[in-house]
Amino acid sequence: MAATGRNDKLIVFESIGAPALDTSGAASHSQGNQPVDRARSRAISCSKWYPSAVRGCNNVTRGRRWQMPGAQGTIQIQQGKGSRVMIIQYYVGSRPEELEAVRAGIREWGLRVQPSTGEGAESPDAQIHVDNVFGDVKDSHRREVATFNCVKSVTAIEGVPQNLSLVRRGERHAVEIPNPYSGGSISIGEGHPLVILAGVCAVDEDYTLDSNRMAKEAGADINRGGAFKPRTSPYDFQGLKEEGLKLLTDVRAEVGLPIVSEVLDVRDVDLFMKYDVDILQTGTRNAQNFELLIEVGRTGKPVLYKRGFSNTMEETLKAANYIMEQGNENLILCLRGVKGIGNSFRNQGDLDEIVYLRQVCDRPIVYDLSHSAGRKSAVPGIGNMAAAGGADGLLLDVHVAPQHALVDGFQAIDSREDLARMIGMWRKLHKLVQEAA
Repeated sequence: MAATGRNDKLIVFESIGAPALDTSGAASHSQGNQPVDRARSRAISCSKWYPSAVRGCNNVTRGRRWQMPGAQGTIQIQQGKGSRVMIIQYYVGSRPEELEAVRAGIREWGLRVQPSTGEGAESPDAQIHVDNVFGDVKDSHRREVATFNCVKSVTAIEGVPQNLSLVRRGERHAVEIPNPYSGGSISIGEGHPLVILAGVCAVDEDYTLDSNRMAKEAGADINRGGAFKPRTSPYDFQGLKEEGLKLLTDVRAEVGLPIVSEVLDVRDVDLFMKYDVDILQTGTRNAQNFELLIEVGRTGKPVLYKRGFSNTMEETLKAANYIMEQGNENLILCLRGVKGIGNSFRNQGDLDEIVYLRQVCDRPIVYDLSHSAGRKSAVPGIGNMAAAGGADGLLLDVHVAPQHALVDGFQAIDSREDLARMIGMWRKLHKLVQEAA
């Protein structure tokens, strides 16, 4: 049987699998290598694909769990550096020696084979056989396997990039943020206290110092401040740009906390390096600006990567992987809400993705409270949920005079006492969850 080539579409999952294939009564008896009724063989079809469903599978939702017939446990699906999981479906009636010939060749490539056999067939000759292949699977492997006469289809499944995969990397990792003013560093990630990143949304001349100092006094670990502001309208305030970076670094010297600031353009990366910004932030509007992600990744600096407000988690992780692919292990993922059907808040919260990312990804997770909520009254409650859900850090806006803020004053916390009380509660919740884990 010749390789099927480009007609075999890739079925893309967000992470780990889907429900079991329904194979009950699906296959009929056959002789030799050709099934009597191929149409009734309910296995993965490569002729068509759907973003959130696989032909031949029942009740597939978001591709979260995939358990093949006869398989024990859940298959961990991962992708990265060109590798894929490969699923092989054999023709009904294929002889055991034919199957073993295929598997022997796969093992010679250093790949792992997990055979699965369907249940409910009238006889052993009518059983459906499916192999799950794990490792550094390449397109050349798939093409060669497809040439065996007993192979009906070969499907590659993509998932969490291996650079970010919790399964591949073994444990969740922390990122160290150097703090030259204290002589130490701040660790954000698994096993470390909750990190608070707080400060002005947009740097201004009159209030940035007092606002960022207030954040530190209330318990913040890192100051934020936007010098370049991406705005929906070209007539809105766009930030103080280089003058804003200079102001922010002057405030850093006064307050003594590391700073995080958003870089909008590859042409500005050198400017951020000139002022030695501690954490480079890529914003939601640049979530798939791959050239920018590559450039900030090459700096080696810690990067706070914000999810795009319309991006799936699959798109988010693949885009973030551009940073990791530059050899930069200092990637921090940031969730900030997405565009949704509701209008209760500025964005629809994506708090559930904190739990999802903790299950499949090794990167530290920050949740942006202010831009998710869009108003300060919702910040305490959303912060409680994010801290209890397992976030490693929380990002929020503060301003001592929000009525004079250049951007988003309505969502900024303006009371040191209120902020200190919130941070205390968030840290208690975070510690409680860590101790219970």
